[in-house]
Amino acid sequence: MVQKSEPSQLTRFETTEAGRFYTPNTRIGVAISLLFVGRLAYRFWVLRAQPQSLEHPALLQSPLTYFIFGLMAGYYLVYNFGLFRHSRTAAPAQT
Repeated sequence: MVQKSEPSQLTRFETTEAGRFYTPNTRIGVAISLLFVGRLAYRFWVLRAQPQSLEHPALLQSPLTYFIFGLMAGYYLVYNFGLFRHSRTAAPAQT
């Protein structure tokens, strides 16, 4: 049995006469996005003055960078899947 642990639990859904609306949890999305942007900024900072060598991988060839990107991509995939699932089960807006 799958628990409802997806990010869409923290999303506020609203159905009005104007249509369906949702407000995502801003803190989680911003935190994960800033984590990725911060990691890229760090990689640029470290590699800015160093020539390519075997000791330092290229900008996007770091396992930690890939992990953080995977975390961000996974968050948004699960979030969008939750939105899709909620929109399929929500009552249609009355016109």
